[in-house]
Amino acid sequence: MRPSAAGAGGGAGEVLVKAVGEGSDVPLATSVDPGVGLALGLPDGDGPPQAVTRMATTAANTGPTPVERVTGAWFGRVDRSITKRYAGGPDPDAVRVGRDVARGLRPRCAAASRTMPHNRDGMGSMKAALRDRYGPPDVVRVEDIARPEPKDGEILVRVVCTSVNRADLDGILPKPQFTRLFLGLRRPRNHRIGLDAAGVVEAVGVGVTRFRPGDRVFSDLYPFGQGAFAEYVTAPERAFALIPDDVTFEDAATLPHSAILAVQGLRQRNGDTIRAGDKVLIDGASGNVGPFAVQIAKLAGAEVTGVCRGSKVDYVRSLGADHVIDYTTTDYTQGDKRYDWILAADSHQPVLRIRRVLKPSGVYVTLGGDARSIVSAVTVGAVVTAATAKSAGLMWWWRPFAADDVATLLRLVAEGNVRPSIDRRYPLDEIVAALRWVHDGNARGKVVVQVG
Repeated sequence: MRPSAAGAGGGAGEVLVKAVGEGSDVPLATSVDPGVGLALGLPDGDGPPQAVTRMATTAANTGPTPVERVTGAWFGRVDRSITKRYAGGPDPDAVRVGRDVARGLRPRCAAASRTMPHNRDGMGSMKAALRDRYGPPDVVRVEDIARPEPKDGEILVRVVCTSVNRADLDGILPKPQFTRLFLGLRRPRNHRIGLDAAGVVEAVGVGVTRFRPGDRVFSDLYPFGQGAFAEYVTAPERAFALIPDDVTFEDAATLPHSAILAVQGLRQRNGDTIRAGDKVLIDGASGNVGPFAVQIAKLAGAEVTGVCRGSKVDYVRSLGADHVIDYTTTDYTQGDKRYDWILAADSHQPVLRIRRVLKPSGVYVTLGGDARSIVSAVTVGAVVTAATAKSAGLMWWWRPFAADDVATLLRLVAEGNVRPSIDRRYPLDEIVAALRWVHDGNARGKVVVQVG
């Protein structure tokens, strides 16, 4: 195992230690399970390591079928504090809500009522992006639904900006198809979509102490049922962090999911991270995670190679990459160069090929990719790690919206050391076009959705 960067000496190595921290181990129940990071297999994408955890948490709360109960058991016990946020689909609460709405009564299940695509008399409404079947981005629609109300310990946030992640597309397609075992065999049980949210606190529930109306906040809503593609969203106050005055809503909306993955993907569970002078390769350097990873690696003093399609070579070079490889013409696993660290935001290479271009104590971390690459990372990666000084596999230590990493990113953005790269902006009414732009692999960096 490579020595910890904490003992690497001064200079840029210390910068990255300050930037990404020492890391911390977490229980498997709140970490990431095998088979995660099942990305869409599209060029320059990034499929964060969350798919299986999301599938299991959804199934655990929405009344799984017998098949779903058996498959869900493979991934262990799921924290109910997370799963209780998922509602909708064919569970008893949702059925009761439907009956109550039809009879003109106030729904008895507050959690389920937040996802119902119907207005209730006497209550405000909002626009939200929903989907009730699987397919391409075109299955998503924007509808008027009942505005949510904060429960005890929750805050209501008026969304100003959000951004598109590959993870948003994972459940829409879904891909790979076996994820239906967890998300719903025939149709998705959770109709809401959208992870990154930045906005203003509109109201607070009983017991909220950290925020008050008017505060600028942002969040990764992955553990809390999603729903960021909407004018309003509610979640427990612990889901949010304050946005500093010198950080815009747009910049804040790009950080919660992708930038955290970039920080943690350059740091192992035991705290080992990259050092000044290391040769680092970022596969998927032009997608959602990649641009952040390139900048953070350069900040640490590493020699960075980015991998992307030919039309984005200049863009990746503008991020600070020392070398750029066009994957449509060159297979980096067949070259002579050896790397200390390879971070694959979108891997399409089996571990055995990647292993040959790692230095003797090199590290390979993958966040997503095609099915073959993911299976290889789970199986062969474990063997490589156990049998050699090299480390290879999925990023098991992912901590969504970890407070220490959030604070670090906000500081780096405020100081101008990390620049969120915004490719395009779309209004909420054009969410399908925004999703399609990312789905087709066109985005150079983040796509922002302007809501309010």
